[in-house]
Amino acid sequence: MLSLAALVLLQPQANVLATPEPGFRRPPQTVPGDKAVKILFLRTRYADDPPTLVSYQPDLLDRVAKRIDEYFRRESYGLFTVGSYEISSLFRVAAKKDYIQIHEEAGGPPIDKHKPLERDAIDGLNQATNRHVGQIFDFICIEAKNPGQRNFAFAASKLSFYPSAPNEYAYFHELGHCMGFGHSNALISEVPGETLPPRDSRYIAEYGDHASAMGAVDIWAYSLLERYTMGWIGDSDKYPRYIKKFDWGENSFVSHDQVSPKGCVGGYVEGRFGIEAAEYRRDKTKRIPVPGADEVPQRLWFSLLTTGGIGRNYADLPRPFLLAHITGAAFNGNKGLLQQDNRTTVLLDLSPSDNPQDLRPISKGLFEGQSATIRQTDGSAITVKFLRYDKTDRRAVIDLRLEPK
Repeated sequence: MLSLAALVLLQPQANVLATPEPGFRRPPQTVPGDKAVKILFLRTRYADDPPTLVSYQPDLLDRVAKRIDEYFRRESYGLFTVGSYEISSLFRVAAKKDYIQIHEEAGGPPIDKHKPLERDAIDGLNQATNRHVGQIFDFICIEAKNPGQRNFAFAASKLSFYPSAPNEYAYFHELGHCMGFGHSNALISEVPGETLPPRDSRYIAEYGDHASAMGAVDIWAYSLLERYTMGWIGDSDKYPRYIKKFDWGENSFVSHDQVSPKGCVGGYVEGRFGIEAAEYRRDKTKRIPVPGADEVPQRLWFSLLTTGGIGRNYADLPRPFLLAHITGAAFNGNKGLLQQDNRTTVLLDLSPSDNPQDLRPISKGLFEGQSATIRQTDGSAITVKFLRYDKTDRRAVIDLRLEPK
């Protein structure tokens, strides 16, 4: 008979932060996934701005901050929130030409004559307030209005920049980079009806995943894997929600995008799919194959989407659909050794059409009753069928089969 202490250990833990497996963990300098973060909106104005150019107003940034908090709370199941935020007064910095512009046109001054905007802006605020804001805030959002420039962030850092008109959606994406997320991408099949064709008949589209805030978005939500790397989802049933390695045959799991899911929220099987980071080059003549990439085991992840994300106020989708992502793209690392990228996902097209540019998430997934086949490099194939959906707890049942070559 189990003791009371042992029985307690067998129960799922309360809503606590999980630790992802090695290889799926974010850089150590990133913010913890269970923190009430502090955000600074640092408003700046270039010296050469025309008088008619109106900077971002505090009331707009106040609405953005509240929306970020709403988004973080929902995506993290209440673990990750905005504890406080501050909107600075307007700081005048040098002219645009004096700063490094990530997307500048050719013909600008040499890089070594540029200086970083964030240093001037942060130094100015430190001097004005007698503080070291870099030690106080978890995220520093530089509001530097510069029409025509794109928003961007330094990966796994505190800093993000918003030269374009700010809205909450831009912050969901850029702050995702600050938390350590890469772009969520899609594998584009150039063979109608084939999900994973040979290497010369496919390419990876950066931002191609329209079902993640880290892609070119249609559904504003973080993906199953992004939530897993944050520790919002665990890897065993000792956590209230978790992923697991699926078995061949029937597997059951609930959607990860509901308010408070319980139990398994998705999972994976391992296979040899031969996905390489070099495939981000659409120009196939410039791709350099990675020796041994065909033999590297990669993960094929399955997840279920049932809501339209925060952009649709988390309203239910007309029909839930099943998505499949691959992680572990191979690349040549240090000293030419083969390495794998486990934290960047590549969305597969489970229902490829005659139009390879059709990137809507609904075109990439399976509805109830549909099936797809994913071929491996050895000629064998994995078949997945979305058997049924139970709307009571938003549960999918799928069937996975390994077909020999």
